[in-house]
Amino acid sequence: MTLEIVSGHAFEAGFDVDAATLSRFRGRTDETRPLGPELLAEGGVRWALVNHDGTLTSAARDEVRGEIVEHTDTRFEMRARWVPGGGRFEAEISWRAESVATGIRIETVFALSRSQEALVPLVEIAGAQWFFAGLFERGVVQNTREVDAQFISMSPLETFYTMDQHQGSLAVSDIGPVRQSVLFGSSGAVGLRLIPSGELDVEDQWVDTVTVEDAGRIGAGERVSASFTLHANSRPFPGNARSGMFDREADDVAHQTALYGSSLGVLGTYLVAGSSYPTIAHPKRSYGSKHTFFDPDSWSVVKALSYSGDPYAEGQARAVLERAMSGITSDGLVPHHFKGERAEYVAISGAPQPGPNLFWTLAALDYVAATGDALWLDSAWGAVSLATDWLIARFDRERNLLRSTGPLWIDVFRREGYTFDTNAMAVHVLERVAQAAVLRGDDARAAGIRAIVGRIRVGLEALWDGKDHYVTALGTDGATVFDRHDTDNLLAVAFGIADDARSAVITAALDAHALTHPGGRGTWVSLRPYRAEDCYLGNTGDSSCAMARLWWADLRARQRMGAREQFVSMFEAVRADLLRTVWMTERYDAEGRQVRAPYYHEYPATIDMLIREGLFGLDIGLETVVVRPMRTGPLRYSTGRILLERAEGGMVIQVPGAGVRTFVLHDMGPLVRYRAAGAEVVASEDGVVTFSARAGEPVSVVAP
Repeated sequence: MTLEIVSGHAFEAGFDVDAATLSRFRGRTDETRPLGPELLAEGGVRWALVNHDGTLTSAARDEVRGEIVEHTDTRFEMRARWVPGGGRFEAEISWRAESVATGIRIETVFALSRSQEALVPLVEIAGAQWFFAGLFERGVVQNTREVDAQFISMSPLETFYTMDQHQGSLAVSDIGPVRQSVLFGSSGAVGLRLIPSGELDVEDQWVDTVTVEDAGRIGAGERVSASFTLHANSRPFPGNARSGMFDREADDVAHQTALYGSSLGVLGTYLVAGSSYPTIAHPKRSYGSKHTFFDPDSWSVVKALSYSGDPYAEGQARAVLERAMSGITSDGLVPHHFKGERAEYVAISGAPQPGPNLFWTLAALDYVAATGDALWLDSAWGAVSLATDWLIARFDRERNLLRSTGPLWIDVFRREGYTFDTNAMAVHVLERVAQAAVLRGDDARAAGIRAIVGRIRVGLEALWDGKDHYVTALGTDGATVFDRHDTDNLLAVAFGIADDARSAVITAALDAHALTHPGGRGTWVSLRPYRAEDCYLGNTGDSSCAMARLWWADLRARQRMGAREQFVSMFEAVRADLLRTVWMTERYDAEGRQVRAPYYHEYPATIDMLIREGLFGLDIGLETVVVRPMRTGPLRYSTGRILLERAEGGMVIQVPGAGVRTFVLHDMGPLVRYRAAGAEVVASEDGVVTFSARAGEPVSVVAP
């Protein structure tokens, strides 16, 4: 006998009275959509007992005697007595379920009335999805159905969720006090077991089998309970995720899919504190034990977590930053990555890279900008200063450029001397450091850094080829030229190093090349192929692909040029792949097909960034806030700390933190008068409104 215990626009569920299980659970994102697929695997949500050898004994239909106490549209209660064959024990079970916004609240009470031996009771939730993750107080554990193992923990579990591009998502939250949580994957299901009393013999590792410890098991006459809220979603992200952050469903779905599938998904912070891997575990990771690459991989993960609006994810962003910070050397060199617990300071290719110093520093300041966490900035400022000084120590005051041994963000490329990529990125990062110095009241430090930034802008003129691009590098003699016409020229456009006329020439030259945007997806590395002698280990593979990091620079360049249609077209083609596949590969090939390491974080995390930075145009600094949307019409984006709302006649904006910021708002109409932060301001002829206001509170910009 199956009863529908809860119904409504968000989900439907059914309870099998004979087996005392929740046997059916389907959900949808809104009442205009049909219900999604069945979310539960065989067994559904059931209660069981763990035997000495770790096997489970669950109720057979002829062993259960059930009584329905209450059954309405919003509440269900049942009591059951379980007397397995042989009658060696009797268990009284009470189920209570009550509807909540996106799911049901379930409480299970166990009472063992007669027993010849102590037993360990549990509640099992089995999902039909492929991917699963546990967000514990200690950190994140993630795997897929292919692991065929279980992970036992005594750390408090905040949220458990599953995901699948076809089977939607289950999520478990608000978990009542339990002794142990067990995550499991198998060929038929993934899921969670909650153990309110008793103890299994293995913790904090993936194991094939477990046995029951003697201590702490429930005995005759004892009562224990396990409670939780179960959420349904037909889309591939948790049903209890923060919804409505963006005003358009496609933006919200892409953000949640990227965040929960990739940015949170690649974390391994439970077993290795602060670890962020290039890919999810499936069940192995494509780069093995290597993690927390700031070359720039972990930068995009930290930024996505920082802007999630989720305190747990923000805490994980801090953990990743602090993992890298723990390995900064006394002279300021940031680790390239970690292998297990050990910091490594050169790339896998054997190349040194300045990128980790740039991208770890940028990630740290992005975290502070997103969260307003000034206390953390105070604690990390010494490390930020060390990492910055390591870069500045390489500034050549005669050439007005940083000297570099190694590439910025493609580790196999041989580069040395005065390289374009590192110097162009340094313009952006060092300006952010200067803003942080102002926030901390160190105006002298800010002025010194800005003076160097200004000189680098001048020095980069020596790399202009006189026609249509900046050359890849000048040798230390200032005369030898190495040039592959790289697409990281787009950094010059994105960061205002190139003026409007030169920006047009740079982008026209790149757009004329057939491979720059293969199949309209991503951005190719270079117009002139790298040769084996140009690459460490002779590895030319990274010169024959389209990379997300270059695509980010590309779209930020189009944004600066105001090329709306081009931005949207390039963005939507890649976002469509995320929405279709949920997890994306490392790169695109020459035909615009996804290739190389599967379940890689970078394209999803970059899509997430570009929704906010590009479509909504919100670039939050620690001194200056710029809004330059690539989308026309009304906009609304809100995380609680951050608000951007544009409607006809004005805008409301709020950014985290305290103190005064300079706001620069584009597309406000030429010479239109506004009232902003209590004062009258007039837009420029280009439609730009500039004013000062305090962070941490909403600021209205309204046409009188």
